[in-house]
Amino acid sequence: TGYAPEELVGASVRILKSGAQDSAFYRNLWETVLGGNVWQGEIINRRKDGTLYNEETTITPVRDESGKVSHFISIKQDITSRKQVELQYLRAQRMEGIGLLASGIAHDLNNVLAPVLLSIELLQAMHQDADTQEILHTVEQSARRGADIVRQVLTFARGVKGERIPLQSKHLVKDIVRVAKETFPKNIEVHVRMDTEVANVEGDPTQIHQVLLNLAVNARDAIPDGGRITLSAHNVQVREALPAINGTIPSGEYVVLGVKDTGIGIAAENHPRIFEPFFTTKSANKGTGLGLPTALGIVKSHNGFFRVVSEPGKGAEFLVYLPTCHRDESSPAPPATVAPRGNGETVLVVDDEPGIRSITSEILSRHGYRVLIAADGTDAMALVAQHRSKVEVVVTDVMMPHMDGVALVRSLRKLAPNTRVIAFSGLSKDPTLAPKIEELRRLGLPPVLSKPLAAPELLMAVHEVLNSSPQTA
Repeated sequence: TGYAPEELVGASVRILKSGAQDSAFYRNLWETVLGGNVWQGEIINRRKDGTLYNEETTITPVRDESGKVSHFISIKQDITSRKQVELQYLRAQRMEGIGLLASGIAHDLNNVLAPVLLSIELLQAMHQDADTQEILHTVEQSARRGADIVRQVLTFARGVKGERIPLQSKHLVKDIVRVAKETFPKNIEVHVRMDTEVANVEGDPTQIHQVLLNLAVNARDAIPDGGRITLSAHNVQVREALPAINGTIPSGEYVVLGVKDTGIGIAAENHPRIFEPFFTTKSANKGTGLGLPTALGIVKSHNGFFRVVSEPGKGAEFLVYLPTCHRDESSPAPPATVAPRGNGETVLVVDDEPGIRSITSEILSRHGYRVLIAADGTDAMALVAQHRSKVEVVVTDVMMPHMDGVALVRSLRKLAPNTRVIAFSGLSKDPTLAPKIEELRRLGLPPVLSKPLAAPELLMAVHEVLNSSPQTA
């Protein structure tokens, strides 16, 4: 309780009351023990310093010689730590549930976006005027952005690893600056400070964006009455090891991405805890305590480091040290090439989504292929049996009812072993699908394509598999 014995002897137990329990709670407690019965339960009480704690309490009445209740023996145990662990466990379970839900949503959204991206090239060929081309470009960019958001959901809900590529540091910061200026309250000034030439870093753009966005949102919340947020990117040469939140920064070349605010700062007692899972100083409806731990996990996975500089009342600055990347940044896209055409080869498209079947069939037909369609593996096997000598390529979804993609490939290896197969899936990056993808690899398939994919990706995949060596398990 924080009280010395001499402060408590002779005092009423009301000295510990927190106000967390109502009068009905105490009425039930006293009616129980005054009636000569044992009361057991949990109580939230207040320590001398004002902090609350959970206690597990048993109150046993003691009777005198006449049988009347004369005293009480109360045995109390501080269970605050246990309650916190229980809460973290429940939150972890909730996050696991969110992860499972996210996988299902991701699969459905990817199937929704797939026909949109596949249709773009068809529409661009049908409508050549500049205004329509601009509209279609906007639709394509929006669909791709939606696909990126789906990948981000999977990244943070299921631990999906994104692709690591060279990134322009200044573009990462500029993206967050644009979002902040568009969405943050007008009483917050957003500034940017960058070296003229900032080195590249290697990483997953979605994950690095998430780190910077989380830091920017935290900075926004730290200045509810307005202020300044500064995002920065600088080249730094670390000559002597520097202490960091997650270890010691060794000497070397780094890009330092920073987010600084003019807010309330971080209390000294909270400094060691800000990266603890579920620890938050925000109200229950504003923070989960998962933002900074997630950001730290991402930075560590990129071989980076976190430093924090803050004083109460003087704002806070979060600095992310990422090793510089000496590979050239993602080089400019090669000149657009004409999508390869077929020569009348028969391609069987297998997918349980009618929209994907329809658009995929249309694209392949327009590019010189003869197309058959099937709604699942069972229908596909019937068509292969019927057209065994003609089906040269099967393009199949992995997740389907009745007979999925893996079962279909196994059956094809027995019935038509020379038939080449391409697999694609809206969950190709989800760890839950890893066993199926590994099985497809063992069966001789090329890497599984990710939905949504654009028409050129599909046509190139079909062209390459037709001109490759026979697939063997």
